[in-house]
Amino acid sequence: MASTKAPDLGSISADESYPLPVFQRIAGLSAWAMRQARRDGLKVRTVGRRKYVMGRDWHDHLSKQES
Repeated sequence: MASTKAPDLGSISADESYPLPVFQRIAGLSAWAMRQARRDGLKVRTVGRRKYVMGRDWHDHLSKQES
């Protein structure tokens, strides 16, 4: 029988930066949800060709969302 328990994805720490693909996996966001979060104001920083999300930006973004 397959387990229905969601995998433990970890948590997003406010004091850490995350490469975009790692952040997306930890946060459990689909590609569509990630694009929507960026459209809604989630800051994504670019260094060279790599993109990063700061944990603090994610926490700020979540706090601004309507419940």
